[in-house]
Amino acid sequence: MRARNRSAPLLHDPWAPLDFPDTTTPICRGCSYSPDGTPLTPVPFPCPEVTVTPPEGVEPPSRMDRLARAARNRRIALGLTQRQLAERGHIARRTVANLENGHQEALWPRTIVALERALHWDAGSIQRVLDGGKPVELSMPPAGGTPEVVVVLNAGLPAKAEALLVAHMSARRADMEAALEGEARMLIEQVRAATRAAARAENAHL
Repeated sequence: MRARNRSAPLLHDPWAPLDFPDTTTPICRGCSYSPDGTPLTPVPFPCPEVTVTPPEGVEPPSRMDRLARAARNRRIALGLTQRQLAERGHIARRTVANLENGHQEALWPRTIVALERALHWDAGSIQRVLDGGKPVELSMPPAGGTPEVVVVLNAGLPAKAEALLVAHMSARRADMEAALEGEARMLIEQVRAATRAAARAENAHL
């Protein structure tokens, strides 16, 4: 990879991080430098920008590839497994898996509506993504997954393993929350007992 040319336009393409000694992987030229060529913060390539100039010899993502990436990222943000997303939208789980794996060539109109509803996207968001834009998230999306569930979802495991681990971590969290609730009730009773004892002691001295 050649050195950065400060006079070149700042496109969103990969560059060697010569100005960032602690960074060894390619960075995005457009995001990592100011318009005058001043180094900013290194941003790994590919960057979050919708339009990315692909490396030489690499085909740009297809319309369905863009949708696959956006749908998976949104599912993870919502803290849902593929099965849970399918159940929420009344969609076949195989359709969700094929979509995220890039094996879905097209979607029926009713599937698009169901998928947008399940992903908590505004109507027309899937078409926006296919056209190279970004989906419109509804103003009050459901709460995202717990930290441990998000870690599992981000691991890219097979769907069955992902579902089993999510179920296990959810059960563990439920057990921990039940234990904490019991401890809180016990502490409340202890405080109430101490308060009653203090009141009795105070009355005895009156």
